[in-house]
Amino acid sequence: EVVKQLDTTLRDAKCPRPKLADPSKILDQMMELKQCQTDETSFSDDAKEEMLAEKRTELSKAHRWESYVKFQEDMHKLREKVTKRIAANDATAKTVKSDNDKKRLASRVAQVKGVKPEEIDEGSIVSTNVDLPPEVTALSFLYRQRFEKQYGVIIDRPDGAKGMGKGPGQMPPPRSFIVHGVGGETAGCV
Repeated sequence: EVVKQLDTTLRDAKCPRPKLADPSKILDQMMELKQCQTDETSFSDDAKEEMLAEKRTELSKAHRWESYVKFQEDMHKLREKVTKRIAANDATAKTVKSDNDKKRLASRVAQVKGVKPEEIDEGSIVSTNVDLPPEVTALSFLYRQRFEKQYGVIIDRPDGAKGMGKGPGQMPPPRSFIVHGVGGETAGCV
């Protein structure tokens, strides 16, 4: 959102590049015009004033162009900062989500084992993928709770899906399960 606003602001502030973009050259030309004397062989006063007015307009356009170029550089720097900050925030959010998932998993394992969540170390929880034929996974309601209580593990679907939502379609049985538990209990269940 912020990056889009930066792009929009930069696009809206854009100005055309003048023919002569160097203000110092324009100022030199204005000085020469002011210093030249008016006589019969040179410009008239009206022509001189008209040329000075054109030079002032060119100078204004050159200053506007310089300001735009500086603004463009600042916006690109700001964009880089914002992009880096967004990436850092995303990484932090993923870390926090990962930590929350570990805590949630530890509390679920503790609940199955009948102990307090504080008694289980989050780092000791092991997750193992178990590939089974769809015929066996479709009948998981027959053995799932018994294995969870017997071994003190949690048996989850790999996608973490709870259902398909509304509609007539039914979700096919998974091809594998994930068994979460503490150390050797997971291997015993598998």
